[in-house]
Amino acid sequence: MGVTRMSTRPRLATTNERVAILEEKDAKTDERLESIEKKLDDVYTLLIQAKGIIWLATKILGGVGGLVAIAAGTVAVLRYVKGM
Repeated sequence: MGVTRMSTRPRLATTNERVAILEEKDAKTDERLESIEKKLDDVYTLLIQAKGIIWLATKILGGVGGLVAIAAGTVAVLRYVKGM
């Protein structure tokens, strides 16, 4: 009569089990990458909007500066003419 011994070593995973584990990890990695891609798209969209806002603000401030320069020139001419 033989004595059965319980093995204390953990059972090694078969090739199919290891492939299944890797496929599950791959699926999780794909989900994370899709999330990162969406976030990057959102950041890029915000960057483009910010560039547009900066461009618009520059044009508006340039226009205001031009109007102030015209007004200052007009006042200088009027003072000159009035002083004659």
